[in-house]
Amino acid sequence: MDPFSSAIVAAVLFAVTPFLSVLVLAFLFKIFVKEDFPTLVGVAIGLAFVGFDAGLTSIAESPSIDIALKILFATILAGWGSRFGNKFAGNFSKDHTLKETGYHLLKRSLYIVSGKRFIEITMPAASDIQNIYGKKPVSNELKKEIGGKKFVLPADLPIEILEARIKRRLINDWRVGDAEVKLNEEGNVARLSLSAKKTRISGIIPKGKVLFSFKPESIPFELGYGDMINIVVQDMVVRKVEVISVIEDTVSVMLHPGDAERLARKITAGLKPSVIVFPDMKKHKHRIKQKEAKLNPNPSP
Repeated sequence: MDPFSSAIVAAVLFAVTPFLSVLVLAFLFKIFVKEDFPTLVGVAIGLAFVGFDAGLTSIAESPSIDIALKILFATILAGWGSRFGNKFAGNFSKDHTLKETGYHLLKRSLYIVSGKRFIEITMPAASDIQNIYGKKPVSNELKKEIGGKKFVLPADLPIEILEARIKRRLINDWRVGDAEVKLNEEGNVARLSLSAKKTRISGIIPKGKVLFSFKPESIPFELGYGDMINIVVQDMVVRKVEVISVIEDTVSVMLHPGDAERLARKITAGLKPSVIVFPDMKKHKHRIKQKEAKLNPNPSP
């Protein structure tokens, strides 16, 4: 056998490994994600095998006919591996009901369009959309816009993947900062929580204020954005400060620069501030009116 034929045979045998690797990877990707494995990714994996085998430096410095043939056949066979893996997985899914480990499948009745099964998932009403604890809430206008929206998704996806897809749609299409989606076994939305998209810090700091973050002695339960607090450390009290965010054990607030500097000196000295939370006066007044209405159900005109 002449040297050129030997090089072709060696290149084909070498390309079998990336072909089989991409074939298996594409098959599993299609089974679990329910989407086709990208051919370009398969080709990139095939070229990676060539790079590991020959070495990127040697390919660049001393290219040879052997390396060129390996690149050619690895590219072709890796592309075929991607296509055949997608095809085999599609046929497998039609003939088998595969329950993915760790996932939960829907129990709700479905409808079929062009032979494919779909499910329609409706977002809760605006009043039932919650805020994500410790993050800036979205506006009521955005909640009204999202409330009642319907998403049509493939019905053979596990619940966890449906939740992830709805979250991605909300973030990409409605520009929310974050979303927490929880579906029940019927595919209905059991809970939807949203937070606003983050803005540059400098854009939210009013003139004459600075953003100050600290770790208090303890954080009151469910302390969050918009709460009014007093900050107490030793003989110093900073009154009626608005909370901007609470992330784990760190509280961020808006302060006058002088208060921030004094607090920073206390904290640097090893002291930990305490937090006192003010009640929401609007809710407080509403509760008082409700109690008065119960005590006097028929007020005199």
